Amino acid sequence: MEDIGGVMEEAHICPRREHNSYAPTRPNVLHCFGVDFLSNKEVMEIFAAWQPQQVEWLDDSSCNLVFEAEDSVQKAKQELALPGQSSPDEVWLKTKPISIGKQKDAKKGKARRGGLKELCLQLRVATEADRKDPGHSGHTDSVYYAHVKEQQALEKQATELRRMKKRQRQMTPRRKEPAPQSAENATGQGSSASSKPCSSGELQAAQSSPGDSESLSQAKATSEGAPSFLSARLESYNLLDPLLFMKASSVNTASSAQTATGAGEKPTQTDSIALNKDDDLKAALKRAEAEYAAVLHAAAPAHSTAWSTAECAASRGPGQSQRGKKRRPVEQEPRPVNEAAPPNRKAELLPPVENFLKKHGVRCRRYTLQRSFRSIRYAQDAAKATARKEGKQVPSKASEKIKAAEIPPWDQYLQANSSFISQGNFMQTVAWQVEGRRVLSVVPHSKMTDVEKVAKAVQKNVSCVKQCKLADISKETGFPAFVCPPFGYPPDAEGRPPLLLVDSSVTEMKRPLLFDVGSMGVSLTVSEFLRSTRACCVENLAQPMANSRKIPVAACADGASRGAPSPEPAPEPAPIINDVADAIMT
Repeated sequence: MEDIGGVMEEAHICPRREHNSYAPTRPNVLHCFGVDFLSNKEVMEIFAAWQPQQVEWLDDSSCNLVFEAEDSVQKAKQELALPGQSSPDEVWLKTKPISIGKQKDAKKGKARRGGLKELCLQLRVATEADRKDPGHSGHTDSVYYAHVKEQQALEKQATELRRMKKRQRQMTPRRKEPAPQSAENATGQGSSASSKPCSSGELQAAQSSPGDSESLSQAKATSEGAPSFLSARLESYNLLDPLLFMKASSVNTASSAQTATGAGEKPTQTDSIALNKDDDLKAALKRAEAEYAAVLHAAAPAHSTAWSTAECAASRGPGQSQRGKKRRPVEQEPRPVNEAAPPNRKAELLPPVENFLKKHGVRCRRYTLQRSFRSIRYAQDAAKATARKEGKQVPSKASEKIKAAEIPPWDQYLQANSSFISQGNFMQTVAWQVEGRRVLSVVPHSKMTDVEKVAKAVQKNVSCVKQCKLADISKETGFPAFVCPPFGYPPDAEGRPPLLLVDSSVTEMKRPLLFDVGSMGVSLTVSEFLRSTRACCVENLAQPMANSRKIPVAACADGASRGAPSPEPAPEPAPIINDVADAIMT
């Protein structure tokens, strides 16, 4: 460490960046070394007189200050330079001791705790080589950032500690200090027949007249036998207002005295309070309060009786039936809560189809159709039967059904389930019987299956390929009428699963395949369909309906299906069986 101007220069975190004479200079930028543990605000405070625009941090010890003009850099170097340096041609310039934290010192309270910092910097004109090292990150490589995070954690911990102590102080109950005894209560200790000290007012009242002393003793005994809450109230607070008591006594003094003297009667207790002129105000107030206490004490038994009745009524408890309360009928009692899980409301397909999907782990999406193909066909048959009625006038609603029956069923199906069909490629399935072996062909909608391709795929004659009837499919599989999905069929008599043939054009489809499963629809990607079904791709299996040799799929027991788009990418191409290829027959 080096002593500069009486300030000991400390070791720096990062080494100094030496001047590169081959790099072009930046005249309006000043390079500073020695800014360890200084914030951006403190650096701007040092050079605030020359109005720097921004600070470019290179590492924990070096930074660049960008000024608007070149002369600002020279002025800053001249005014901050340490006097007595060797020559002005040196690249580095050491500054005199600089104090940081003047703004904090001017503040009060916690902002002043930091104090002043003194440091010395080394300055030079920056070059284009003074750039941050590639890959350097302040969040991972900076010691200053780690120091700041530690300080923030300590401040947060101290703040939480202060809040916790404040909550503890607020929750702790404060102890009430006992009321100081008045000096007047200690004045009768020397007179000594009674063990309990009496006040000066009581002593004067006892010496004034014997009648008053008797009334005072009677009132005193009555107040001692009063309830605890009343005695506490009489001791802590004055029952009577002194000013009102003085006013009332002064008004009634003359009238009561004249009446009692003229009639020759003995004055009452109320008049004795007003007639004792030698008593002080405190003694008179105590006598009056004692009389009021005697009146309240006499009415106490009725209050206690009512309180005991309420206490007995409350002791019955909320669980016991009270007299006069109408009970609720047993059938209106709350029913016990059923802890069983609610039934699963997820859309499910036909049981054979669900078993196939679970067995092979097929990832698909299920949808509920607006109208099934079976309901459309039944509605058309009912409309045609209505139209064939003779001698009866057809109502308006029935005429609308007859008009709807003229539209082909598949067109109605696509129109009713348009939102479902738009999710992917709508496919159709046709069931064939080839010498006891079931064969399924899957082709896109609006096309039909080429029977010759099916015969070549199974290596049989065209005459052996027969289309299955709807009733036979429904009887054998248990599927509803007009439903023919591509999977979920039981094995044949020899235990062989159906042979599935798919048109080769599906390998080029990027959208999912949609199949009809009765009142539900299923959607799955091409790759998932080929993996789970192990279907064989046949080239040109689907042909347009213009060819008369082809059998239209709409007239068969085909099902249409639909599904939802899948996030999977385009499927991989599957092996294709051309015209001369052979299908594996087991």
